[in-house]
Amino acid sequence: MARGKKARARDEWSDSTPMGPRPSRVPPLHASLTNPRSILPPGSDSEFSSGEIAPVVTTLFEDDEGEPTMVVAAPLLTPAECAAWIAWGEANGFSLEQHAQTRHSAHRDNGRIALPSEQIAQAIFERLTSAGVVPSVAEGRRACACNPLIRLYKYVEGQRFGRHVDQSNHLADGSVTLFTVLLYLNGDFEGGETVFYESHWADHVAYRFAPKMGSVLVHAHGDRCLTHEGAAVSRGTKYLLRTDVAYSR
Repeated sequence: MARGKKARARDEWSDSTPMGPRPSRVPPLHASLTNPRSILPPGSDSEFSSGEIAPVVTTLFEDDEGEPTMVVAAPLLTPAECAAWIAWGEANGFSLEQHAQTRHSAHRDNGRIALPSEQIAQAIFERLTSAGVVPSVAEGRRACACNPLIRLYKYVEGQRFGRHVDQSNHLADGSVTLFTVLLYLNGDFEGGETVFYESHWADHVAYRFAPKMGSVLVHAHGDRCLTHEGAAVSRGTKYLLRTDVAYSR
């Protein structure tokens, strides 16, 4: 675990000085998944086949112990899965999540649907672990599941999520979430990058992720979380799914 940091509440600022990220030397992994369990919203065709998916998995950063703290992979979702989620979200309607930045809360302005689903969480977990996207062990715990609270986000032109850190949460089964999972459903927009900073108060960018349809970004949260933001969308609409990877002893 990185040193010199303290626990922070969800989306909070911190007065501590986090250590900068360390680039990983792990070479990209070329995975191959044949007919994995589909990742689809409720009411979708149960006969849907995901076919073959061949994601390239890249570990970007690691901590002082050499454990991965940020991993990207593409593609992890198929175009049909992405389209199904966008259509489902638009059919059901998004609630607006909006609040201004304060000392302890980040600016936020986006559409949101929260969907509790153990089945979808398990399908995402299987896809992530089969492709080698998430660390099997982190902070002395083993990966066991994804958070069953699935969130679908929508950002239209001008909407953004300001600088923040993601909190670790304890789930009902006693496991603790250690990684954020962002599954991007489209790429036909401008702006909207996920931007990570080397420290909380500096403007030096450690990594800027430009979403592509079907890609996934997994990054450590809790004490190992880098300050990051969802940049404003300048044209079009951005859609993504959010969950977390939980670990148990």
